[in-house]
Amino acid sequence: MAEQSKPTQLAIAEAIHLLQTFRSADLTQTIYKIEKSLKGVSAQNYSAVLATSGAKAEALGAAGLIKQLAGQINVVIHALGILLCLPHILRPGEVIDYVSLGAGNTGRAFDLETSLRVTEATTRHKKSGSKMNRSDRLELYSSRATDSPTAIFLPK
Repeated sequence: MAEQSKPTQLAIAEAIHLLQTFRSADLTQTIYKIEKSLKGVSAQNYSAVLATSGAKAEALGAAGLIKQLAGQINVVIHALGILLCLPHILRPGEVIDYVSLGAGNTGRAFDLETSLRVTEATTRHKKSGSKMNRSDRLELYSSRATDSPTAIFLPK
């Protein structure tokens, strides 16, 4: 299989624009309106309905690109979460022996091994009530039973 080129920022921005244009202000309402407009449509008048729906091959391609990029978001969150938390959790004199920034199976038992502990990182997005109360946090779990999870809240 040939190596695919990386999407440019311009291609990503255009893909987002195409998806926003198709979805309009509310994707659920857009889909509902399209479904309603398809009732009673035959092969003879389908192309006219399709044209007014905003469904285009370019939008489908754009959705595929965004899906490809979004498929790696867990790795990005995991890596950034650990990197941003390390200065807050390292104890005086503690030295990093190994860190796994990639999410998923890396062949290592833990995400962080230091001179004092081994730790597993888990990201959580807490949703409670209003937007003002929402927070992201990275929880670090030590392998020692005496350690309680350390929760680091990431800036909004």
